[in-house]
Amino acid sequence: NPRPPPAPKVLNFCREVVDLPAEVLDIGCGFGSLLQSFRQGGYQVVGVEQSAHRAHQVNTSVGIECHNLGIRNLAAGNLNRRFDLVISNHVLEHLFDPNVYFEALRTLLKPGGYAYIAVPDLHNGEYLPQFFHSALHLSGFTPQALEQLAAKHGFRTVKLEVNSEIQF
Repeated sequence: NPRPPPAPKVLNFCREVVDLPAEVLDIGCGFGSLLQSFRQGGYQVVGVEQSAHRAHQVNTSVGIECHNLGIRNLAAGNLNRRFDLVISNHVLEHLFDPNVYFEALRTLLKPGGYAYIAVPDLHNGEYLPQFFHSALHLSGFTPQALEQLAAKHGFRTVKLEVNSEIQF
């Protein structure tokens, strides 16, 4: 089931917190739909995608700078740039160790920068079948668990919305 493009929802959520001009990094950008939305919204955008094929498509077909790197490369500082906003839309639940993600944020965010994270809500009854039948989900989150994980790494909640997913 292809999911409808999340771009307007994510852009609207972030626009309330992150003013223009801002540099935005999308970790796990896929084929770049969020990047295109943010670029159209006036933001400067860069992507990171673990799939070499997708990263190539974003660079060539979409015309947005995209790096073929994994989360451990980012945590090690291999991108060597900092951003006002780092977004990850339905990425965290696929990582072997979500703590590495937050370590990467430390190397990627400018002082005072923001992170946007969206994950499925473990309390949502529709989530459990998806946990086993869509791309491998290695972690499940409740809003409280996500906030605690972020706080453990020195991040605080600025905005949180829960519906069929958690937006943080």
